[in-house]
Amino acid sequence: MQKSIEEYTKDLFDCRFADDSFDPEGQENHLKESWELFDHYSWEKVFPVWFRYLREKCPTASDVINFVNLYVYYDAGSKPVANPIKFISYLYYKVNMDIYWDEAGDLFDGLAINILSHSGYLNLQEDPYYNPLKDEHVLHAISEWENKK
Repeated sequence: MQKSIEEYTKDLFDCRFADDSFDPEGQENHLKESWELFDHYSWEKVFPVWFRYLREKCPTASDVINFVNLYVYYDAGSKPVANPIKFISYLYYKVNMDIYWDEAGDLFDGLAINILSHSGYLNLQEDPYYNPLKDEHVLHAISEWENKK
């Protein structure tokens, strides 16, 4: 019987990306499972489940950084997102870059730029020095998350 998106999501994100036992070379079981998920379900159906998982199951900055590492590993960063500002701003809201820049700054900026580009929000030809944390839309959305606490 085929697994639900929620079951796949739990399998794919209930692990630690930085753990030595995570997908050792030649045994990329999580990566293969992500391919299986995308074979069975459209990204439009998967993303809302992943975003809900992020909001409900990743309470700490460390959990969110782990989620983003896995998200990128599963090649989701190159997929368009219906409301990219909402998603990107949530990541920055949960992880203070003043504290976690060395661990997650380039990772988050790279993901943000990828998602915003693939979602049609950003054109790097027109704005090659784009910085998500200087984008007034992203900053406004971060403050909206903060006000919902």
